[in-house]
Amino acid sequence: MAGWLEREVLEEDERREVEKELRILWLLWAGNFGMLPVLLVMCLVFGDKIRENMKGEAPVDLLMTVFLVVGLLSLVLAHFLRKRFLSGKLRIPESWQAQTGASSNKPSYLLKYRSAIFIPMVIPASIGIYGFLLFILGAETWILYMFLVISAAGLVYHRPNKYEFIDWVQKEKELIDKKKKENDPPSHKAMEDLTGRDK
Repeated sequence: MAGWLEREVLEEDERREVEKELRILWLLWAGNFGMLPVLLVMCLVFGDKIRENMKGEAPVDLLMTVFLVVGLLSLVLAHFLRKRFLSGKLRIPESWQAQTGASSNKPSYLLKYRSAIFIPMVIPASIGIYGFLLFILGAETWILYMFLVISAAGLVYHRPNKYEFIDWVQKEKELIDKKKKENDPPSHKAMEDLTGRDK
């Protein structure tokens, strides 16, 4: 795993923190992706029994259209949110960052990246749930497959990206250093130089 950190932009401690955070992100991603085969197995093994317990007829065709439109719009929303978060145009609330950072003892920029991709990563997984609901309401198996494939494609697209993460950390560090310099008072030496010039 050390091979992907070729650029000398992070210190050793920061590299270890990045590696740990990436493992957490991949676990979260795997949990979302792993839900899809579970839904598939539930439908294929227990689908008939579940359908027997569902009373009444649901407008499956109408629901399929609605869920498909909502699902595709959700993918667009996930892409938009991720781009806005990572570009800095949409910021995570600082109060939430402070609470999470204090509880985990991690730098805020690591937690901000997790927040920036977690919501877009969860959204595609919901499309698989739409397919599951349609199936138990009486939809054909190919509809279930279609929604699961769309969900899987969205999750693969929004998987954690190690190089993106490194660039994010570097940019956030530069932003923090810039703010710190702006907020720091002038040094005593600088004050003395200014005083000497006035004389």
